[in-house]
Amino acid sequence: MARTALDHSKIVLGGILPSNVERADRAMSQLTDVHFPDAQYRTLFLLVERYVESYGGVLSRKQLDDILSTQKVDAGKVALYLEMYDTLAKSEITDDEFRWSMDQLKELSAERQTAEAITSGMEILNRGIKSDKGEDLIGHQSARAHVLEKFADIDRELAKQDSPEGDARQEADELW
Repeated sequence: MARTALDHSKIVLGGILPSNVERADRAMSQLTDVHFPDAQYRTLFLLVERYVESYGGVLSRKQLDDILSTQKVDAGKVALYLEMYDTLAKSEITDDEFRWSMDQLKELSAERQTAEAITSGMEILNRGIKSDKGEDLIGHQSARAHVLEKFADIDRELAKQDSPEGDARQEADELW
């Protein structure tokens, strides 16, 4: 049975926690919270992301507890997040598993977004809608423009990649 987006979310976060800054940086360069369809894993990714950006390290269990307590999150949710953290931190994720799950999160998100773009395009074609900017979108021209814009956004997200590692000049010399 194929892994779900939830499974890949667990692998990516398990590959980062408790202290892999390199993987956190890689994930942050290619993924956003949109790639995590589950609310708890999305929130945990955002907290890890903000912590890395602010302090240059990976969020620890104690710091997660402090953040949640400061935000006045109820005790049940705090316990849930701490249990999630503990489970993820115990995971032993290989580099190839981590990279594969990152790619799968991107693909699964693109699939969801594609379906949403087509669905909203059909709605514009058949009934019309109000855009976020308050414009009336109706008819085939508006539907095509909307779908093409959404597809371009999806393609842009899929094109995000890590910068190649190493020095190509030095490595080329080593090949010969």
